[in-house]
Amino acid sequence: MTNPSGQVDHQAGYRHRRLNQFTVGGIYECNSRCQCDRRCGNRVVQQGVWVRMQVFKTERKGWGIRALHAIPKGTFLCIYAGAIYNEETAHHHCRHHIKNQCQHLQHKQQHKYEKARQQIHQAGCEAGCGVRESVLVGSTGRRQFYPVRQPDWLRARRYFNDHHPYIMDAKKIGNLGRYFNHSCNPNVFVQNVFITSHDPRFPEVAFFAARNIEAGEEMTWDYGYTVDQVPFKVLYCYCGEPNCRKRLL
Repeated sequence: MTNPSGQVDHQAGYRHRRLNQFTVGGIYECNSRCQCDRRCGNRVVQQGVWVRMQVFKTERKGWGIRALHAIPKGTFLCIYAGAIYNEETAHHHCRHHIKNQCQHLQHKQQHKYEKARQQIHQAGCEAGCGVRESVLVGSTGRRQFYPVRQPDWLRARRYFNDHHPYIMDAKKIGNLGRYFNHSCNPNVFVQNVFITSHDPRFPEVAFFAARNIEAGEEMTWDYGYTVDQVPFKVLYCYCGEPNCRKRLL
């Protein structure tokens, strides 16, 4: 496994059923093909929700989620669930919603794809290659560099001859995960986790505590939006943090 800098990190993965940092490439849990039992320490997300959370109405951000007890750093919270659509089906559903939301879904996926291609190109590698000797961001810890591959989802599209995006929509079908609000200083992070399927296009999108969370504290994550990413769409941020970027879009 690698850390966010692309270096091999022998400390990555679960420790005492907790994930203390984001792991590039995803976490691969044990499944029915393994010889271990359900008590295995590498079976976390598949065990479901164990923490107590509450959906509540915030002052300016709509619905949110807060902890009902103290939650240690690295604790699994829940997954993000919703209906998965391909591009054609997503556009069909979009016609029943406001036009800006359609533009947002389409533009955000295209922006992600083009950004990955640009990063690979800047590293001195054509988009079709598989490995490069570099990292995309500055390293932390020991400065040992290893080959870093293109994003799994980008290579998977080529492997399956699939150049169309898949979109998870939790507007009508979802779980607690859709109520996590954005914050510019979040206490939750998102991690791709693979259990029954190792298809990099369809991971479990799991939420973990990025630090110790106090009882009653709202739980938030960074949506990762870029201001002016969607034309004619403005979305203000009300997280109230000292480092607040003021806008999500």
